[in-house]
Amino acid sequence: MDMEIAEEWLRLPVSAVRKAMSPSRNDAHILPLVTARMAPAIERHALKARRIANNEATLENDVCRLHFSGLYEDRVLCRFSGKKRNSHKDLDLSLYLYVRFGDWALELLPCPDGDWDNERRVLHYLDGFNALLLDGWLQEPLEGNFSWVADYRRIEDEACALLQHLGAIKAQYLALWTAIRSKLAASDHSWIADARGFIGSNLFHGDAAQLPPIAEIHPVKVGVPTA
Repeated sequence: MDMEIAEEWLRLPVSAVRKAMSPSRNDAHILPLVTARMAPAIERHALKARRIANNEATLENDVCRLHFSGLYEDRVLCRFSGKKRNSHKDLDLSLYLYVRFGDWALELLPCPDGDWDNERRVLHYLDGFNALLLDGWLQEPLEGNFSWVADYRRIEDEACALLQHLGAIKAQYLALWTAIRSKLAASDHSWIADARGFIGSNLFHGDAAQLPPIAEIHPVKVGVPTA
């Protein structure tokens, strides 16, 4: 596997790309911006906002913590975890949407225009995360339901296995490699399906993991309240 793939793209989830600035104790912090832009969701779910190191912030209730990083750069990353002892840690929002609702649900993630400056992009991300919370897409973890984590970890493991063989795609199918690389950079986990067909048949002999059954399209349709 070449070093370009290993160092640049083989990070799953994408927390390794965080490049948050580290202001001194007296410098401005991102927390007031998070609480301002996400105020409706914070109120709806009774979340507590906390300042943490490296200019990062969390929103949390008794069972779940949302962690925002990469702030004041050109993107904002959102991960979450369960708070109970021995609970589930380090879960990526985009991979969660992919596993629970299918690759189309990644369209729900905020996608800034390439011409925007960094400040506008950060605001767009926070507004997008606010909308996700208000519309119920994270209702399950916010209520302490992590019963889906086995499926999440299975797809995460499959993705890690697929990543080990991207060099074969790059060498033989440049167009497919370019498409997968673009999706990896955008945290678009539908690349897994793109890679599975080629790698599954040629390297795994058809034994690649299958995606779990996808929930009914919107959380409202599976009984998750949004009001």
